[in-house]
This record gives sequence, structure tokens and C-alpha cells, in this order.
Amino acid sequence: SSTRMTMPKVTISIPTYNGALYLEECLESAINQTFSDIEIVIVDDCSTDETTDVAEKFAKLDKRVKIFRNKVRLGLVENWNRSIQYSTGQWIKFLCQDDVLYEA
Repeated sequence: SSTRMTMPKVTISIPTYNGALYLEECLESAINQTFSDIEIVIVDDCSTDETTDVAEKFAKLDKRVKIFRNKVRLGLVENWNRSIQYSTGQWIKFLCQDDVLYEA
């Protein structure tokens, strides 16, 4: 079907909470991958720092970046589960907010 063709091969899933200090480097590493058939799903768990500002900056620069915000704090495990729900890729690569991906 045509919707199948528009689905990305890989979702890079970044569940986050108060990760502003690290998120920019994390997102740069995800965006700069040579494999480009990706979506980057950021799920913010009610951060109280500038996490959403950092995420929005990247979403404006790259249409593959999608931001979701929880209405209430879910906690670590449920936020990871939520990020799976928002992912549309055939494969999911979890990336913690303070991690970076080497170029591949």
C-alpha cells in the first residue's frame, strides 16, 4: 500500500526528561547519520528545564524530528512505552537523551 511506502525504515526513539544539557548533542548525532530513512521521535515526560526548546529547535530544522509531550509525568518505563506507541518505523533504535550515535 502507499502508506507502507512512506513509513520510515528506522525510528530513533528518544524518551526524555530534563535532558536539555545533553539533548542537543544527542539530536545532532541522530540527524547526522548517513542512513537517512529515519524518523526521530522525542517524547518529553513533563520536563521542567529547556528540553522542549532544544527539541523544537531541531524539529524546525529537520522534518524527520517529531516531538510529543506527555500531559502528566509517566516515569521512565511508561515514557519508553509511550515512545514505542508514537514510532512508525519498521525498526526502533532507542537513544537515551545523554547518548550519541557514531556516524554510520
